[in-house]
Amino acid sequence: MSQAEYDAARYDQSGVCANSALVPARFWLNPVDPVDPIDPDDPDPTTPTGPRFSIFGDSISTYAGYIQGYTTYYPYGSLNDVNMTYWMKLIAMFDGAALEKNISYSGSCVSYAEETFETSSTGRSYPLAARKTRCFLTRYAESGIGDPDVLILYGGTNDRVFCKGNVPRPGDHFVENGQYFYSEDGGKGQYSPASGEVEALCATPSADLDLDYFMPAYVELLRRIFNDHAEVKIVCLVGDGMTDAQDAWIKGVTQYFAAHGYQDRIKTVSFHNEGNYDGKHYDPNIPKVSGVHPDDAGMTYMANFIYDEIKDWICIST
Repeated sequence: MSQAEYDAARYDQSGVCANSALVPARFWLNPVDPVDPIDPDDPDPTTPTGPRFSIFGDSISTYAGYIQGYTTYYPYGSLNDVNMTYWMKLIAMFDGAALEKNISYSGSCVSYAEETFETSSTGRSYPLAARKTRCFLTRYAESGIGDPDVLILYGGTNDRVFCKGNVPRPGDHFVENGQYFYSEDGGKGQYSPASGEVEALCATPSADLDLDYFMPAYVELLRRIFNDHAEVKIVCLVGDGMTDAQDAWIKGVTQYFAAHGYQDRIKTVSFHNEGNYDGKHYDPNIPKVSGVHPDDAGMTYMANFIYDEIKDWICIST
């Protein structure tokens, strides 16, 4: 698509948008060639001597030309340089560090969430932003994360709206005329974990996990990554646009993994403020260029915050 065609599509709202509940046509960008992962056997003296970072997220973690051909959000507005992203700023803070691979995808959910849902709480209909072909699990199988020392995993912002909920529970939704509707529980199925529920979820066999829900898909993704990568450290980010319940679930699951064979290999870094509901109460330290998407100052804050949380944990001198 030419720039003129892109501008016209965005102007008249006629495009098919990857993040269709937000701004139609914004994401009609041309695919880019994949960025080759770093070859650890490459004798080139520019081979990094510090940690290799892979980035796995949604629109907040994208930048055109640095992801594997997936749809992007950035550059947008004042954020017009890849070095302004939180992840590139973070990588630059570690001596000799480099980007291994970025497989982020604008509008994507961790969960499969295959159907198109309507929410009864607002009466508005949303075509699903991220179907099975765009979810984190499919993308991991399709592209992999390379061979990083550290994986930044930032998913769940889209799941808060576009999946069935955090976990299956009776009465989450009902079907009418072939359409799913969320129950009017005030949280679209975004329940916080009850006592013992994190342990029960994490002990559930993969074959029995319902991957249309956020947390079963999140657990399955962690299992697959740990199974395939014997030494990778995973940083699970919780964005300020995510819900109280998502924050509690991710912290509980990472603690469970850390206590069951993955000590010092998984960690939560949370930007979440208590009282968030559907991302309506954002961290004032993370100003936005639009919607949930940080501007340069917000990206800088995020990078500094993550760095302070992980610099000693990943055991790399800086």
